[in-house]
Amino acid sequence: MFFSVLTVGAIIVVIAAAIAALVYQTKEIGKARKLYKQCLSTLARDPTNPQMRSVTLTAGQIYVGLVNERKGGSRMNEWQIMRDIEAACAHAPMVSTAPPTDSTLDPESTEGRLARLNHLLSQGLITGQEYIVKREQLVGKG
Repeated sequence: MFFSVLTVGAIIVVIAAAIAALVYQTKEIGKARKLYKQCLSTLARDPTNPQMRSVTLTAGQIYVGLVNERKGGSRMNEWQIMRDIEAACAHAPMVSTAPPTDSTLDPESTEGRLARLNHLLSQGLITGQEYIVKREQLVGKG
């Protein structure tokens, strides 16, 4: 009898911990979603701002990561983030897709390559994950 009460008590503790973890995760997903939506709204007001585009991408990646970690939740991917970002920027004036030129930067130098990489990210031509991987490669080479 004592063993049964102890076993039931342990099961209740495990269930309570699982519920607490789920509530915490749900709150974190809600916070991440709110931040992502705020970033999209800010980007829509200033769609030519490359820094805001980058911040929005990062916020989206965090949100997607939390959603995808949740068991049984809907799956999201970076394509959906980029679609949201493009929609937020839909009314932006056309800008040049050529990388910024700085006559003092050697395009083959690490700095020149990083400038080009930053430009590709700001234009949405590469993902945040691709940016991070390539940046690590470039900085490791330099």
